[in-house]
Amino acid sequence: MSNNKFNTSILFVSYQEFINEKNKGTFRKLAKKYNIYEIINCNNKEVFLKLGKKSNEIIYKFYDKDFKLFVEKKLPQNFIYDLKFLQLNLLKTEKFYKFEEFITLIRRGYSMAELLNSGAKYSKEGISYITNSNISRGFLDKSQAKLSFVKANLTLVKKDDLVISKSPPYKIALIEDDKQYLANDNLFIIKIDKNKIDPAYIWSYLQSKKAQKIIIKNQKDTKNLSIKMLKNMEITIYDSEKMGKIRCEFLKNINILKNSYKKIEDISKTNEEIFE
Repeated sequence: MSNNKFNTSILFVSYQEFINEKNKGTFRKLAKKYNIYEIINCNNKEVFLKLGKKSNEIIYKFYDKDFKLFVEKKLPQNFIYDLKFLQLNLLKTEKFYKFEEFITLIRRGYSMAELLNSGAKYSKEGISYITNSNISRGFLDKSQAKLSFVKANLTLVKKDDLVISKSPPYKIALIEDDKQYLANDNLFIIKIDKNKIDPAYIWSYLQSKKAQKIIIKNQKDTKNLSIKMLKNMEITIYDSEKMGKIRCEFLKNINILKNSYKKIEDISKTNEEIFE
């Protein structure tokens, strides 16, 4: 933020000083005498108080760690007399977007019959074909059928693309490797604009209980998802630091799940070979 952005008096304090109970009275007197009309919170590190302009409201702005404006709220002027005046950390630093704002492409996959009729054939060296069962654990497993002689104009699923089942229990998986895949017609292929958001965050969000509740609530009388419903789905976006923590925690848990299933599979295989 450049200094020429401010054309009135500015008071700079650390965030910890700002929320300190001992300083409440001082800031209230300051607000009353010098007319605080804007509060700028820099990622809960520093706070700028803009003074000297009479207004019926206070503008509150929250900038994330990359100095991008994340939240802007209008607060009533009497907010400064409220006990929560210095509790700006209680204000929700989150935004809500429609899913379509992050989508570059969404479509259904292809039925096996459709692919075979177009000339595709089963092959050990072909393109893997993802079905509901392949994402039932919340990530992509390696047990897909493979097809060769696939038409060039088909939409393939690639790294950082999402696949989501159109019927309950609405499983979602992110393509994490560099391979290309075909998807079954009971799955939606979703390509994400990576300039706007990390696909892994969307993956974690769609697997959350919060997102599943939204899906179930919006389904009403039908169980199957639709492209329209997915596009209109509400996505909660936090500041970049919080989203980064959510992403890391989610991916760590996904790896734990993968290792756990691998151990179970190894034990099952060992049991099968006991008599060999």
